[in-house]
Amino acid sequence: MIFRSRETKSTGKWWTYIIWRGLAVAILAGFCTVHIASSPAEAAFKPKACLDCHKDFEKQVEKKHRHKPVADKNCEGCHKPHGIIGKLILQSPGNSLCFGCHEDIEALTELGNRHEPIQMVGCLACHDPHGSGQPALLETKPDESCYAC
Repeated sequence: MIFRSRETKSTGKWWTYIIWRGLAVAILAGFCTVHIASSPAEAAFKPKACLDCHKDFEKQVEKKHRHKPVADKNCEGCHKPHGIIGKLILQSPGNSLCFGCHEDIEALTELGNRHEPIQMVGCLACHDPHGSGQPALLETKPDESCYAC
């Protein structure tokens, strides 16, 4: 068999090797996410768990203008908990994530008079999804934003 290790070839218990190896992988994969829900009563994702690893993000939380999910410490409003996976996982891709709450802006994109940046480059080209020193979560001053492109 392909899955037999040297240790189990002689005993014929290759399946024990697979079980132990699978168990080890499962434990390691869940190691960093155990703190997220240590019991069914604590099943809600805790923003402190995010800040334990994303320490640089604390500055975003303190900005003058904060996105509502950030102000509410609701990380999972936009992000999926990712544990040891080293990549950002959003609840939905691109502008569809923004339009989940900002239906009024989505409606503007369907009218003849569109907000072109949304169509061309997306919301995040101009807006910071976490927080900003500028109104409307703009990356730069309002009069500079439109001329950046």
